[in-house]
Amino acid sequence: FAIMFMQGTELYMTSDGFDDTYLHGMTEFFFPLPMMILTLFMCISGGISWWDIAVLLKQLGLVYLIVFLIFLLIMVIVVLNIITGIFVNESIESARKDHDLIAQIESIRQRQILLDLQKLFKDIDIDDDGSITLQEFDLAVRDPEGSVRSIFLLLDIDVTDARAFFHMIDVDNSNKIEIDEFVMGCSALAVSAKSIDMEHLKSQSRKLLRHMKVLQEQVHCLAALLPGNVQDRPSSHPHVESVQYRTQTVASTESV
Repeated sequence: FAIMFMQGTELYMTSDGFDDTYLHGMTEFFFPLPMMILTLFMCISGGISWWDIAVLLKQLGLVYLIVFLIFLLIMVIVVLNIITGIFVNESIESARKDHDLIAQIESIRQRQILLDLQKLFKDIDIDDDGSITLQEFDLAVRDPEGSVRSIFLLLDIDVTDARAFFHMIDVDNSNKIEIDEFVMGCSALAVSAKSIDMEHLKSQSRKLLRHMKVLQEQVHCLAALLPGNVQDRPSSHPHVESVQYRTQTVASTESV
């Protein structure tokens, strides 16, 4: 652009239509080539009004004025894109750092929760047999001088009903809670207070599914004993006896 404008100025100054009125401005801003480059830079950086240069280039011809306006437009777009890109990159980088920091803090919090729960399990397990019974859990929760209830409060876990809470995390219905059941169950409940209701519903759903499976097996056995299958009915059906035994076991476990 600078070379084009400087050559156009030379042609204009040697032409018959040259106007001496603009001679001082042209020689000041358009010559030599480094000055022409500096003039264009000042036009886009605010060092000089671009309209003053546009008036001089208008004397060279309309084409030079249009080219100068195109130059300004391109440079403004480039500068705006660079500035916008800088701010966008800074925003993205800041958001990424914030996301990484939040993830790191959450990871540290989860690890601390696991350590606290493991320590809490050892405090509740009075006989050190590696499992917690309902009596041990209820005793630890009801102890006003113990730290069990305070730790549960820090984790936002409601243990007002110790029996219901115990059966909620006792997923295998063994009436004993192993350390993995305790840690995983309490970790799931530590997310929010609403999780307790959700975990209770899931626990009840698992128990209901187990009962449904037992009932389904009973129905299949009874269907095999219908009159249409009398010839296949043995005097003592071993599968029926097995299902009856499991049903009685589940019923006795739930009653306990």
